[in-house]
Amino acid sequence: LDSASNHIVITDIDGKILYANKAVSKLTGYAPQELQGQTPKLWGGLMPKDFYVRFWDQIKTQKKIFSGTFKNIRKNGEEYLAVATVSPIMDELGELIGFVGVEEDVTQERKIANENMENLNKLAK
Repeated sequence: LDSASNHIVITDIDGKILYANKAVSKLTGYAPQELQGQTPKLWGGLMPKDFYVRFWDQIKTQKKIFSGTFKNIRKNGEEYLAVATVSPIMDELGELIGFVGVEEDVTQERKIANENMENLNKLAK
């Protein structure tokens, strides 16, 4: 997991970080020791409240995988967009024991797509 290019976090059922690979530090700017015991809110929390209500309901109550785009913030204050998939981790009895989240920074891709759309709109006019 440490050699994966995508940000990978494993948490307990309350979202406290148990493991974060090297890509998490590269993406968020937080050192590994700063991440332990924290929650992903350290770099998140920028989405509307109802987004998080739906998110937690889906992964914790319904025990289903969540995929979506999050607006996050690096330690240096720079905002970025990440496509994330968060999956419940179940034990052999089917009980929820934690979550694994994988994120990929899509800020540049979205910026280029928006610029291309703006240019197409200008050309269409």
